[in-house]
Amino acid sequence: MIDNPSYQDFATHDDSAYPDLWDGCVFAAAPCLGPSGLRLHDNSGRQNWGTLTNMDAGTDWVVDDGKYAIDFDGINDSVKCGSINTRVISVAAWVYRVSGAVSPVFVSKRSNTEYSWELGCNATNGQALFRVNDNGNNASGGLVPVGAWTHVCGTYDRDVIRVFVNGVLAAQSFAYTAEITQSSVGIAIGARSNFSGAEAYSAILMDDVRVYDRVLARNENRLLAASRGIAYTPRRRLKACSVAGPSFNAAWARGSNQFIQPSLIGVA
Repeated sequence: MIDNPSYQDFATHDDSAYPDLWDGCVFAAAPCLGPSGLRLHDNSGRQNWGTLTNMDAGTDWVVDDGKYAIDFDGINDSVKCGSINTRVISVAAWVYRVSGAVSPVFVSKRSNTEYSWELGCNATNGQALFRVNDNGNNASGGLVPVGAWTHVCGTYDRDVIRVFVNGVLAAQSFAYTAEITQSSVGIAIGARSNFSGAEAYSAILMDDVRVYDRVLARNENRLLAASRGIAYTPRRRLKACSVAGPSFNAAWARGSNQFIQPSLIGVA
């Protein structure tokens, strides 16, 4: 496994060491691969590119824990991406909370009138939170501490809302069977639009944001939580080798086809 894949050495889908992590992936942004200016690449192949909004490419791409990330100031920074509609969903991201003063939003799809889903955490107790459609339908649990990288994932399968922290199931809410609201609203990273029309922004670092149109298995959650950008690790390719290989040629036999009589060895 490559500890720190970059845009010079990374892989997706069948070329990845973990191709299953690309099944059903409809959005994949990895700041850890390196800066890309004011445009955030979508590596899923769905072309849901992101635009760094109210941000400066020279200062908001930062290195933390040896890898690149995007720094959101909690004032007006956000990344606005394309729209994704799914009936079932998994949303995963690596996040570093800079401040505990407000309830940060990690990734969301909502507008002033429509609320599809939101992944974030509660400022009061630091619990991870995944909401579907409105505030009353959510799962909340685990801990997203200030000052540490944490992997958070929310899933919904038309029946159960779940939230995972560092690959471990933290909470689940049963018997919610409503469809996720489908709309043209785009995904926002590091922010959300409130129903009042005001934006809510988060003071966080973000990396390895992924959205799926399926529910991730628990072992997949654990794998994504093992390392930032792990899905981009190239698969190991076997080197070509010769079947026959070099022939053995002992030093005593090189350049000679003569036999030495044992009786003459050591005779002057």
